[in-house]
Amino acid sequence: MEKKKLTKAQSNVLDFIEAYMEKKKMPPTYDEIADNFGFKSKNSVESHLQALERKGVIKKIAGKARGITLSESAYKKNLIPLVGTVAAGMPVLAEENIIEYLDLYKVFYTDVEIFALNVKGESMIKAGIMDGDIVVVRKQPVLRDGEIGVVIIENEATVKRVYFKGDKIILRPENDRMKDIIVFPEEKQCFIAGKVIGVIRKDVQ
Repeated sequence: MEKKKLTKAQSNVLDFIEAYMEKKKMPPTYDEIADNFGFKSKNSVESHLQALERKGVIKKIAGKARGITLSESAYKKNLIPLVGTVAAGMPVLAEENIIEYLDLYKVFYTDVEIFALNVKGESMIKAGIMDGDIVVVRKQPVLRDGEIGVVIIENEATVKRVYFKGDKIILRPENDRMKDIIVFPEEKQCFIAGKVIGVIRKDVQ
């Protein structure tokens, strides 16, 4: 549910519920919502919550003092989608189906859409990006010369340091044993998916 489909008052109530749950790790009571907005009765709170439930952003649980849960759609807007595998070697197929959601917005907050990809290969090891890592990517169609980004080449994705020279794009690995990938956009369908803004490494026991 997009907030543009909510009234301003409904959006404010939803923002309060989300912020409260983020801080307290539990939903607010009706009294706490009423106190925050200066509502004179619980009926006003109930009216807003019923509207939010009709619009699919919350669910109410009858008989509980804190009987409010965020719907899946409202919860997921605060998560980063992990959308497949990106190669740090030769490009591999980038599956656009979402594998899972990562709760990382507090670390990688940005007003621009962000997503995450699994890394396969060792071509970016000198940049600190290892096989099995997850890269967090800010979605954007352009990069500055020399920035690390995710590039899609004919439906395949790769993460490299990107340079622009004339009519070609140079995808440079950070591994002395590997060579540049040269792409001519006129010959192959190619576009920049975004800039790498973070790397996550899973603990290995």
